[in-house]
Amino acid sequence: MARTSSVVLSPAEKKVVLAEAKGNLKAAKATVKELLDEAKAVAKARTAEDKALVKARAAEDKEFAGRDKVAQKALVAAQAAVDTLTA
Repeated sequence: MARTSSVVLSPAEKKVVLAEAKGNLKAAKATVKELLDEAKAVAKARTAEDKALVKARAAEDKEFAGRDKVAQKALVAAQAAVDTLTA
């Protein structure tokens, strides 16, 4: 297997390459930070949506419980009426 030839950079070239690499690293870090910030914002929004959804479901459950209670009373009254008529 052939060995790749090594490249020797002059101090000026090395400085340019290093500056470019540092610039790329800085840009990559900025991108990662933006993505993390966006993920946090999405998570925060989802948390708010989840809280709103839980609140809405609790209200629905409360309404259903009230309607169920009325229906149970009507059922008991109807059963009592049937029992008195058949007795």
